[in-house]
Amino acid sequence: MEDTLSGSQGNLVAFYDATLERLTKPYQTQRVDMRYGNTHVISAGAESAAPILVLHGSASNAAGCWPLITYRREKCFGLEMGLMPSLSTPFFSV
Repeated sequence: MEDTLSGSQGNLVAFYDATLERLTKPYQTQRVDMRYGNTHVISAGAESAAPILVLHGSASNAAGCWPLITYRREKCFGLEMGLMPSLSTPFFSV
């Protein structure tokens, strides 16, 4: 991930790195440009597998979905909503 971040964003990146180490299959992270900024996506699974979308619960992010992403046979796409602490662009500031 990005190593130039500090403070709470740096802590979030450290959490991500530690959590994604638990995945037992290859994965990719990417940012997708959307209308309100970019959305961080974690994808894992064979390209030929059926795709499924994994959405995290409230006060969470896609890294918290690692058990589901690890054990599903499908190609999993974990999207992050910009309303929660995540690596996506926040929809608004509080």
